[in-house]
Amino acid sequence: MAAGPALAANPQVRCISKAGEATGITRGFAEYEALLIIRQVTGNWPIETDRIVNPVYSCRQGSVLWTCLARAQVCKR
Repeated sequence: MAAGPALAANPQVRCISKAGEATGITRGFAEYEALLIIRQVTGNWPIETDRIVNPVYSCRQGSVLWTCLARAQVCKR
């Protein structure tokens, strides 16, 4: 994604790393919920006021549910 390096190169843009973990019945839903956790804890829910860039997911499947950990950069606009 081109947005990540461009934001990192600008010294006036403040970015922090955040992570969120969630469980869901499908991998896609667990990924969505994990990113939603990041949005909620950074004050970007229900209106996204910061940029959330470069999300990376690490998921594992249990006997019934998926659990995903999302990591992303949250950058002030």
